[in-house]
Amino acid sequence: MNIVKAETLGVDDVERDGKGKHFGMKLEKVMHLIKKEIPKDERVLVFVQFPDLMKKVTEALKHNKIEFLEIKGTASQKSKNLEKFQSDSEERVLLLNVMDESASGANLTSANHAIFLSPLLAPSLEIYKACETQAIGRLVRYGQTKHVNVYRFITKDSIDEEIFNNRNRQQAGK
Repeated sequence: MNIVKAETLGVDDVERDGKGKHFGMKLEKVMHLIKKEIPKDERVLVFVQFPDLMKKVTEALKHNKIEFLEIKGTASQKSKNLEKFQSDSEERVLLLNVMDESASGANLTSANHAIFLSPLLAPSLEIYKACETQAIGRLVRYGQTKHVNVYRFITKDSIDEEIFNNRNRQQAGK
């Protein structure tokens, strides 16, 4: 079995386009989606599950000059960033740990795009469904006036695909 650590997903590749730092195809696609596909006046929630991957995402956002807020730190800091994001701050991206309960119940209807960087790794189908439903429910609730878009990034022929397919089979009862 080969295990690739999150910190090795990005590569320095001056030969590729002369610009240097790259973060792997998945993160490059996410950055492209945020910068080029999602309208500039719309807000985005990015759900990440693991701290080392969260760090890589923050590096990619900074490198791509995408303004963002992250829900981390003390309860007061988390609350402050949630309020700032909801009040039309310059930061149009909010980075959240999908399994963290700190933002559960938060009304984040100022955003209408949810990006799941990978399928959720959860001990049961019930927890998987509950976490995903809670995450999407932060956008889809009373007060949401825009169409909500949910993006799931899954790397083909990887553990991502296996987790996603297993959960879908479980949901279908197969």
